[in-house]
Amino acid sequence: MKFILYILISCITCLGFAQTQDVKRIQATISPDFEAESINVTMTVLVEILEPTEFIDLDSKIPDIKEVKTNDVIQNFNTENGKLNILGDFIPQTYEFQIEYTHKPKQTLYFVNDLGVDQLFTQGQGKYTSHWLPSIDDMNDKIEFDLTVIAPKDMTVISNGKLLSAERDSLVKRSQFDMTQPMSSYLVALAIGHFDYKTLI
Repeated sequence: MKFILYILISCITCLGFAQTQDVKRIQATISPDFEAESINVTMTVLVEILEPTEFIDLDSKIPDIKEVKTNDVIQNFNTENGKLNILGDFIPQTYEFQIEYTHKPKQTLYFVNDLGVDQLFTQGQGKYTSHWLPSIDDMNDKIEFDLTVIAPKDMTVISNGKLLSAERDSLVKRSQFDMTQPMSSYLVALAIGHFDYKTLI
């Protein structure tokens, strides 16, 4: 009897932790507003659904998400309990979601003005990238992150991956970074400012 009870509990536990989704890639275009100490973000999330489900969730401490779309269709969503929940009848296949928001992070992404010089930097601190970029906080989860950063043209921009391009116009510089391997979200790094840097290979 004890053995049967153990098997039942084990099965329930397995079902409770069954994975229904796998976030494959996050592409985000980030434009900081140094005066308002906020970021404007447009991002695309590539998610593979493994089992039929009625919602997809990302870790997100961002309550002011404006819109979530897929294939130009606006999705129902809510932001509760540190999650962005995208609602729908999802079947096993791959979905792309477009998410837009303007946000003033309270932690993990910091604006600094030192003697009149603006800077921005991130510090993941283990599981808190979701304070400025919806993602998966679980350190065992791996996602490919590709960031494009729109910053003042005279500032240096550093992020993960290979710098593919840094196009300037009269006001801003658009820096595009590309990753080829997935990583944990807490490793996503961004630094913007007036500084020199050295690349070590």
